[in-house]
Amino acid sequence: MINGSFRKYLEEAIGCDNAAIAFSAFEKPASVSLRLNPFKAGGPEAGRTVGWSPWGRMLEERPVFTLDPLFHAGAYYVQDSSSMFVGHVFREVLSSMQIPSSRPLRVLDLCAAPGGKTTDLAASLRQACGDNFILVANEVMKARVGVLADNVALWGDPNVVVTCDDPRAFASLTGYFDVIVADVPCSGEGMFRKDEQAQQQWSEDNVALCEGRQRRILADVWPALGQDGVLIYSTCTFNKYENDGNVRWIAQSLGAELGTIALLSNIVRELITLLGAPLLVKMFGKLAPISAGGATTMDSTLPVIMRTLGEDFVLVSMFHGFLVDFSVPFLVAFFCSL
Repeated sequence: MINGSFRKYLEEAIGCDNAAIAFSAFEKPASVSLRLNPFKAGGPEAGRTVGWSPWGRMLEERPVFTLDPLFHAGAYYVQDSSSMFVGHVFREVLSSMQIPSSRPLRVLDLCAAPGGKTTDLAASLRQACGDNFILVANEVMKARVGVLADNVALWGDPNVVVTCDDPRAFASLTGYFDVIVADVPCSGEGMFRKDEQAQQQWSEDNVALCEGRQRRILADVWPALGQDGVLIYSTCTFNKYENDGNVRWIAQSLGAELGTIALLSNIVRELITLLGAPLLVKMFGKLAPISAGGATTMDSTLPVIMRTLGEDFVLVSMFHGFLVDFSVPFLVAFFCSL
């Protein structure tokens, strides 16, 4: 049964209509997905590709992974498809960054256990930077760091270092990291479909506790982020206090620039297109998903648009995405000069 306070929190965050869809989804079986290791051969190719991960696969049913030698060899990692979206955001950030030529790109995965996002980041870094990167995967909880180390070892990238430190320990590395990924501990509303206990344990007090803990973590690690560095902040929860509220706090209290807000708005636009294309067509017409998707209509949201609108709109979608992507630098420069 859905907690009454949680119902209010979710309706506040995403609106009553979207909340009703989410509540109905909580009663359905959890989906099964995995992410292939692009640098190891032999991973399973069956399943539908995850729209926001080139290596993600959605499976029709859950096999016994522990009986598969490829699983134990690190040929793939079992991960929820929604968790792969952080990897997508990271790749978007990488594509817009100037990769240093005189030193490795330095990335910190601050709250890394059990290792799903770490291995995703490692694959993206290996693809974009070759050997010119270092990824620090940190987990403060000693009981969880062993699992993280095991998964990193199975994945097999030598440029990943596992640590077990409090976030404040990194503050002494002033300006060291180019990117910090903070997938912070949260109230776990995104786990409700997988874990009934998560629903029963949810409370407004826990949301407030998590909100405060998240801010402490971010404030402690903030000095370690470089002058032009990027912080990727994520949770697996829905409420506005641990998400929108904390993003505003990061911008106002820690001095983050509006790029943080801009990135979040782009992610929201992309999610609206990926998850709501049929509804957009019904409410606003056939061009609505293309308009909502922005620059992503030529890549990550293109399969959804093609499936919803048909192949006749592929060229329109790709041209729209290219035009938006091409014009953004000029539009940003123009409006900043006003």
